[in-house]
Amino acid sequence: MLVAEGGDAGGIGRYCVDLAAAIGPRARVACLCDRPCSAATTCWLAAQCARQHVPLDQVRMPPKAWFAGARGLRGLWRRLGRPMVHVNGRRANAVAIALRLAQPGFRYVMTVHGVLGLHSRRNAVYRLVDYAAGHLAETVIAVSEHGRRMLLRAGTPPGRTVTIPNALAPGALEELRGVAARREGPAGAVRIGFLGRISPEKGSHELVEVARRLVDGRLSGTLDIVGDGPDQAWLEAELRTLATADLVQSRGRVDEITGVLRDVDVLLMPSRNEGLPYVLLEGMAAGCAVVAYAVGGIPEVVDDPAVGSLVPPGDLEAFVAALQRLLADPDLVAAMGSAASAHVAESFSLSARLPQIWRAYGRRAPADRQ
Repeated sequence: MLVAEGGDAGGIGRYCVDLAAAIGPRARVACLCDRPCSAATTCWLAAQCARQHVPLDQVRMPPKAWFAGARGLRGLWRRLGRPMVHVNGRRANAVAIALRLAQPGFRYVMTVHGVLGLHSRRNAVYRLVDYAAGHLAETVIAVSEHGRRMLLRAGTPPGRTVTIPNALAPGALEELRGVAARREGPAGAVRIGFLGRISPEKGSHELVEVARRLVDGRLSGTLDIVGDGPDQAWLEAELRTLATADLVQSRGRVDEITGVLRDVDVLLMPSRNEGLPYVLLEGMAAGCAVVAYAVGGIPEVVDDPAVGSLVPPGDLEAFVAALQRLLADPDLVAAMGSAASAHVAESFSLSARLPQIWRAYGRRAPADRQ
């Protein structure tokens, strides 16, 4: 049973649904959420589960109602025959701690998706939850080697802390590779794209600076910004002052991004804090060239200049210079995108990750059983 937090859990929800679908009929997703998530038309997680034929259970949990969440998850766990539980996200971790201490036989694996350093530095309670959850888990999964190093510094047991990088499900990988195969290289202005949360740690200020340089002619191309978040109103106000209507669009949230990636030649990743982002894997699989800050697990994916451009975190001028290099050379954009797509297909397929997942659960992969 894979436990996510919230129907709009983003990468965490994606991880749970894709992994449950890959494991097969024995897997299901549980959602800790304070609002109904049974309708696929109103809940992202429900829609994804329905699309991949993954059973979804909801445990109603209002904000900070830890005991309500623990009671609900315990009841579901018992009804399902006391399965192995795989928790994702801090609310799920806190509930798992309570059940591990109070409920005989409750065992869980946890995945840390990359926000450990950012939020733990801000809040002592978060640090305590992270520490306790890691020590009580059967296995702690980091989605990148960078994440594992952070976990070990935070005190998780080295012998039970493993790296299993994020990866793309076979169907998604095939679809995105099809997008890459149909690319013919940029025709006319190079199309720049950003897909993600509009917030300071994701690079909202860098996006405004790129827009400013497009408007004043220091960069050539167009910019499509897809996503929402706490900085969205500020970003859109800044774009209005720049009069960017013909060069920059802010489209808000889009749940299905394959169509967006068809219209992106260069993907921007100006994040200051990351685990191993799905949008990076998706963009590269779709044949986009990438310009990114070298943070979190990103250098573990963009591990060769042929598949993407990395610059030091926070160095805006280096970021813009790397982007300018691509904008000036459409053939380089096409070559980098093609190499990136092949690289993700070879090294970041979820099918290849499943034996590692089964070992994290303390079990042999089905194909290995005689």
